[in-house]
Amino acid sequence: MKLKRLKSRTKYILIFGLGFLFSIGSIFSIVKNYYYVYKLSKYRDKLQRENELLKSSINSYNKNDFIEYNARVRLGFKKEDEIEYRFTPPKK
Repeated sequence: MKLKRLKSRTKYILIFGLGFLFSIGSIFSIVKNYYYVYKLSKYRDKLQRENELLKSSINSYNKNDFIEYNARVRLGFKKEDEIEYRFTPPKK
């Protein structure tokens, strides 16, 4: 049985077609990776903004005025030699 030889033009078309099919898969993979990197950079930016907000709130919590206010109001502490007055609310 004799094998049929392809014409040179047909060979080139076949090689080009196979190359095109294989390149579609790699192009899709590249586009998918670029999109993934884009999503990750957006997520990183969001986390950096949140981190800055948390740092600023931590800095405000470490101030003496804030600590003293919370100790007085929430915990009921008072300074030494300080007299505390408590009034009962008027009845209606």
